[in-house]
Amino acid sequence: MTMNLKGTSSYTDFRFRFFPKRFIQTVYYKNIAGFYMENMKDFFPDWKEGKDAYFQFPNLRVQSFGGSTAYVMKKDFSLKSIYTQGEWQKESRGSWVPFMDYDLSIFRDVIDGKKSKETQYSFGGSMGYFYNWVLGSKKRVNIAPNVSLGVGGMFSSSWDILDDGSKANRENTGYFTFKFTTGLHIGYNTDRFLFGGKFNVNANVYNETENQTVQNNNIFGLLYIGYRFPPPKVVERNYNRMQKKIPIL
Repeated sequence: MTMNLKGTSSYTDFRFRFFPKRFIQTVYYKNIAGFYMENMKDFFPDWKEGKDAYFQFPNLRVQSFGGSTAYVMKKDFSLKSIYTQGEWQKESRGSWVPFMDYDLSIFRDVIDGKKSKETQYSFGGSMGYFYNWVLGSKKRVNIAPNVSLGVGGMFSSSWDILDDGSKANRENTGYFTFKFTTGLHIGYNTDRFLFGGKFNVNANVYNETENQTVQNNNIFGLLYIGYRFPPPKVVERNYNRMQKKIPIL
């Protein structure tokens, strides 16, 4: 029933992180298709939740290519233990972490047989604080909250695509943006097993007009469980040699 009322959607997110020294380099690709209007009562007062269908945008597709560059200011703080669980931090530590973000998003839609396209370029800087609170006599439990605030800019270019492939009604705009991010990671570590969960909230806000504010929110969670396999000696030895020559590994 919910599927009929809200339509169908799909979400794909590929994300890669590299850790050269105290830098964290992230690159990602996201593809989202199928949307619906959540605040129906603001436009249709007689609309009834659970009975009437949401206004849907089944052909709306958003592709995003982007990344971020961050720097951990405190030397003995491991952000890798929060992001990838690739390390096990055994002492409570916190650190300020400045970020630079950049993103290219492409919007495509078809309404009443009419194609439209919009590209958005955004960039910004933010300052975050991460803390990894380690609990227990054996240092196995960690609770790691984080929060960050930032500002930036976004430039948008949109147009209609005519039947012959030409562009019409082109419009260029620019906005000043605010960004807020927060999250919580709770994990449990042993020499072999690890498991836990994460919860993150990302919010971007900008004023489209003097009387209209646009807010884009992303809320997501993750549960994980893993097992640490000891690497073969020959692999560990060769990896350590390569890491000395290529620190990004």
